[in-house]
Amino acid sequence: MTWWEAYLRQARSDYALYERLHGEHGERAAPVHDQLHYLQMACEKLAKAGLAWSGVEVTVLRGSHAALTQMIRRLKDRGPLEPWRANSRSQWRAFVDSVLPTAREAEQLAPAEAGGGPNPEYPWEAGGAVVAPCDYAWPSDPRRGRLGLSLLKLVKELVENFETYYR
Repeated sequence: MTWWEAYLRQARSDYALYERLHGEHGERAAPVHDQLHYLQMACEKLAKAGLAWSGVEVTVLRGSHAALTQMIRRLKDRGPLEPWRANSRSQWRAFVDSVLPTAREAEQLAPAEAGGGPNPEYPWEAGGAVVAPCDYAWPSDPRRGRLGLSLLKLVKELVENFETYYR
């Protein structure tokens, strides 16, 4: 098994758990912080699979939690993925640009990228108080907003059809 294949297998496993934690049709099957944790991990490993496939050194990938925006930027030049094929190249590039801020938010869920602030995995300090992720007032749905849904559509497409786009 190659590194990209191993990262992809783990991304698929993490994403499947995210989907189970999120529940069918958006009902809360698990606390939001648990959903966010597995969504962030799935995104990170999916991105590392894409970057490893593209030739990025594994030693570079291991030391970073900010791979998602890099992978998505590279997709911009590859052309529209299947669900977006009807779009022109310029529409695809605009779509990719529109999801980059949300992708960065997903990266910042990793404790190493959160800057000592809210993350779904470890407690942090805020205003002199220590906050546990399970006590934090997370948005009620990790897929909030149109751009969040767009990013999730992109991630889901890549999780399910990675080999179609990376060959």
